[in-house]
Amino acid sequence: MDPPNKRSLKNNEIIGRKYHHYGSMYPDDQLIVICRDQTDQAKKESIIHECGHAIFEFCHLRAELKGGARTEEKVVQALGNALMMLMDDNPKLLALFGK
Repeated sequence: MDPPNKRSLKNNEIIGRKYHHYGSMYPDDQLIVICRDQTDQAKKESIIHECGHAIFEFCHLRAELKGGARTEEKVVQALGNALMMLMDDNPKLLALFGK
């Protein structure tokens, strides 16, 4: 899947199309694309998940894992779920980052 044309992005908005999955990360373009046909909660989860992949890419962590991309997906999924629970259960925590 090719990333969307950068000219279609306005003010760095995160856009998406109907994909077989809920998001994609394009490290060369520093771009995360999510499917817009999701609930608001699912969009948040997709963004956190794709940020996890971006961190793996930026820090070259995949090479450190036995199992490569398959293991990366498991780790990103687990961390994403844990971060979403942390944020949902502690709304005051997010306020620290709001300014």
